[in-house]
Amino acid sequence: MQVSRRRTGRTMRLRLGLGLGLMVFVLPLVGCVPLDGDRSGQDQDTGTNASQDCGDPVATAGKPRAEGWQMITAMELDTTADGSTTKVFLDTGFVPALFGGKDTPTDLAPLLQLVNQDTGYDTTGTASEIEAVSRHLSGVQAPGKSLSYKAMEVLSVPITLKCGTQRTNLTLRTSNQSETGLIDCSLPWNAVQGSAGAMARTQYCPRGWPEPD
Repeated sequence: MQVSRRRTGRTMRLRLGLGLGLMVFVLPLVGCVPLDGDRSGQDQDTGTNASQDCGDPVATAGKPRAEGWQMITAMELDTTADGSTTKVFLDTGFVPALFGGKDTPTDLAPLLQLVNQDTGYDTTGTASEIEAVSRHLSGVQAPGKSLSYKAMEVLSVPITLKCGTQRTNLTLRTSNQSETGLIDCSLPWNAVQGSAGAMARTQYCPRGWPEPD
């Protein structure tokens, strides 16, 4: 799920001032030498322009790798002749993360914003979907146990940050797509192993209920 890579007219300048050396993997984004620029009069070893902004850093994405589904919400509806009750198994969200070094800065927001603008990958995340899951169950009237869930497909995406001649390799853990489903736990099933539906049923339908052949 890549969105348009049209960049906004941002004036954001990524500096190591984001914590002054708080992480190793964000190379100094100051004092960079443009790849095609005139290097005459500059000290290439010490970088006499180190106090200047190198320009507009660019993030590019490599080939993503799918890591499978992650459940973020799951709720059960148990309907009997006496009425119905609900049980919330899981109520959380999904938050993308950026990795690349042993030292982690206290504020990754500027980097995440840059990656989103330049690559189109989601860096904001998804909040709990408990209300949407509850709505799926609201129309169920048949007796038995029903399960509604929402899951996110997780991607691992290599990210390269480039600023002048400086390059830094990072990894973005984000989501590719989401799935919301409704399962009747009393019915036999043949969901594809590794799918979101199979994961939800295996984790949250009562043990001993029909499983695939």
